[in-house]
Amino acid sequence: MFLSSKARFLTIVFSGKGTAARLAFRSFCKFAKQGAIVGLVAEEIDEYFRELDEEDLVIPGAGCWHATFPARSNHIQSLVGVAFDVLEGVLSTRQKSGGMVVLLRRIEGGDRHSPRVPLIEEIHRGLYR
Repeated sequence: MFLSSKARFLTIVFSGKGTAARLAFRSFCKFAKQGAIVGLVAEEIDEYFRELDEEDLVIPGAGCWHATFPARSNHIQSLVGVAFDVLEGVLSTRQKSGGMVVLLRRIEGGDRHSPRVPLIEEIHRGLYR
């Protein structure tokens, strides 16, 4: 599982019959950088692959009890909660050959009548070799 620094994206990578997870992830990255992932726009691709600056990596005074990146804990928890459902679904079914990559995106929901409520959507699920 990979979490973006601001907990906007969570990537779950599964190995498959004859395909290591790292190979599936490399193939996914290749397609994503080419703009071939439906539902992922150019700005999001840039955000997904952005390398953080040194000042973005560590929050002053951080310790083992405090996250060292700028994501909020409730945003992480909402992504991980949905990831558990994805994990359960994938692991309870027989896998085809190839590795699988599932990409979740957190978006701010709500409108003028309700507060901003984070929504989690699955924007990609694909098999890679």
